[in-house]
Amino acid sequence: MNKTSKRKVPFLQGSLDALCGVYCIVNVVNLIKPLSKPQSKVLFGEIVCQVDQQAMQLQNCLLEGLSLKVMKKLLHATLSGYAIVWHIPYAGKRNPSLNAFWLSMQAFLEEGGRRCILLRLTGTNDHWTVVKSISQQQLNLYDSDNLQRISRMHCSTEATAADKAHMLWPAQCIFIRSN
Repeated sequence: MNKTSKRKVPFLQGSLDALCGVYCIVNVVNLIKPLSKPQSKVLFGEIVCQVDQQAMQLQNCLLEGLSLKVMKKLLHATLSGYAIVWHIPYAGKRNPSLNAFWLSMQAFLEEGGRRCILLRLTGTNDHWTVVKSISQQQLNLYDSDNLQRISRMHCSTEATAADKAHMLWPAQCIFIRSN
């Protein structure tokens, strides 16, 4: 090999697709109503079929990711079968401060029962992830891209905060719990 040639690196899961939204739904179900690996594969296939059947332009969803509109359709079609309910508390509302948003996520997760939050991130990652717990300092994740935690000091809910690594989108944040 020529010394000037660069070493090729293999593509990793997610390098060429934008399936984090599909994985998030499977991960939500696994947190709230644990499934075996074969059951999880079946659920994954069902969600991909839902994307295709609902004329959501499968290719676009696989390459560009899932919008909130598509995520809502998929959650509606999928989660009711598992006795899981969800709502979007900030839909149509003014963006809260990071502190107010953080406190509302903490309060929801601390109410008891099996709960999690489906969260939309941009910035360092353009990504859907699942928040399984939260402290004053960080979000603890159950994530398809192996993210484990996000520090509060690196987050913002203000689109103008260019110095922050993670933009959190409250209006696209989905609170999920067992029914």
